[in-house]
Amino acid sequence: MDEERCLNCGSTHVMKVEYGMPDDAMVARIEAGEILHGGCKVNGLTQSLFCMDCVTRFDPVSTPEFMSALQRIKFTRNGESFDIVLEHGDSGIERLVVTQECKTTIIANHRHIDQLIQCGLEFWNQTGFLEKDEAGEWRLEWVAEGYFRNDELVSGNRRAPYAFDRWLDFLAGLPVFER
Repeated sequence: MDEERCLNCGSTHVMKVEYGMPDDAMVARIEAGEILHGGCKVNGLTQSLFCMDCVTRFDPVSTPEFMSALQRIKFTRNGESFDIVLEHGDSGIERLVVTQECKTTIIANHRHIDQLIQCGLEFWNQTGFLEKDEAGEWRLEWVAEGYFRNDELVSGNRRAPYAFDRWLDFLAGLPVFER
């Protein structure tokens, strides 16, 4: 089983977070240092892991609530742009329609869809350890109608290494467009 890594800094020094009114069993786990008590359960705000190094709460992957609301992603970096439209069906995300430089391809491969979920885009706006992106400025925009953080814009010249690397791996795995 893979060791959990912080999506922000890549550290493996993470602790599980549990929510709700503590019972005796939860208190015992808290006192033993096995979990962190996260307080009340608030839908969309209950990340399951906490990084002890960069003090970031996160989920190892994007939550189902976020992924079911996510409709569009646009990523720009170094003059290269990807526009990804997510098409949902009864069983979740069924297809990705990817446009890069006016060329479009449709991806129905669940490996790519799972890889997108693993990127944790939902948590990219959290502060913490960031390293300089050697490629320069980047910009990520997403639309998730009905989600509590509907439209989001994250940009800059710094990045959270582990999550950003997952994202770049996802993009690199997309079918190559001929230029």
